[in-house]
Amino acid sequence: MKLKNYFIFILLLLIVTGCGKKEKIFYCDEGTLKNDKCETVISMDATTSCDEGYELKDNTCVKEEKTDAKSTTKCDSGYELKNGTCVSKTATDKVIEHYCVESYTQHKESNGWYYQALRVENDACILRICKSGPNKDCYEAPAEAKGRLVCPKNTKEISGKCYKTATPKTTYSCENGTLDGKECVTTTTKETNKNCEENYTYNETTTKCEKIEITDAKVKEE
Repeated sequence: MKLKNYFIFILLLLIVTGCGKKEKIFYCDEGTLKNDKCETVISMDATTSCDEGYELKDNTCVKEEKTDAKSTTKCDSGYELKNGTCVSKTATDKVIEHYCVESYTQHKESNGWYYQALRVENDACILRICKSGPNKDCYEAPAEAKGRLVCPKNTKEISGKCYKTATPKTTYSCENGTLDGKECVTTTTKETNKNCEENYTYNETTTKCEKIEITDAKVKEE
């Protein structure tokens, strides 16, 4: 009798404690189930920007800094630099230059004729001589030309001597950076800043802005 009552007690206890009660099964239409919640990852593209002083080029932040290049001025062999001009190290002899005396270079009249210097030719002063009056009779004739020592063409007189001169050659170089004309350009690059909207976090792996949305899971009873 006692044993029968014991079994009845156990049966009542199982009923009270829910033995045989249907188990709840949670599930998610979207996202990942964690306990009784669904976690859904929402993603969007990040926007990019560069720090101040940088410019966006081909998805990279680039900063260019320009400085004056180092200049070097040189003369060709046989010349030396003097006051910004290349001067030959060896002097050149002066040459004789013939010219018409001043009295020839102006219009002169004498005994019904007038004359004027035209040019120097073969070390002589060529005169144009014309007869005065309505019937002009003109001809050219040589006259004595004067001579003087001068520096040859393409030379310059310095301290009484003649020297050839030339324009110096200037080259530019950079210790750092790339030469651009007369400037050195130094380029610095860095990755772009990745910007996300509020509550989003940038994911380096997916390269997206992401946030996790948590909702209650749905229930299926069995």
